[in-house]
Amino acid sequence: MNNHILSVGPHGAANCFYLPTAPMLPHAWQYNGPDAIAQLIELNGNHWRKILVIMAKITAPDDWRDYMSRLLTQDNRIVFGATEIQSEAQRHFVCGQQSARNLDLPILDQNQTFKPIHHDKHLIYLLPYLDYRQCPNRTIADLRDELMM
Repeated sequence: MNNHILSVGPHGAANCFYLPTAPMLPHAWQYNGPDAIAQLIELNGNHWRKILVIMAKITAPDDWRDYMSRLLTQDNRIVFGATEIQSEAQRHFVCGQQSARNLDLPILDQNQTFKPIHHDKHLIYLLPYLDYRQCPNRTIADLRDELMM
């Protein structure tokens, strides 16, 4: 694993999300701080709120609203600009075309959908970028159904 890759969330998390670009992070910010999610959203705006809401909707064991404030202290990690799969995760969510290209994975060929693939012994879910136009609630619900199988 490349130790120079920027990531947030616990190493060894079961879920790893791959995004192309990191948000701005507050000075001395810690992903496990009491207001970490609120600080990240305050500094980066509505775009990052949407990304984090979609992540919470995908991975929350029950109500995503309660889960979102703890998203990065649970079993979730975000890796930015990765060029290789993080081997310690059990489930990999590759978000958007740029992330797929960076990881030398296929690009989704249908809009508003996801595709599970097996790659080098890893279960990977190719997703559209985490935006409601590209990854609507219907797609999120279908993915959650797939994860429950």
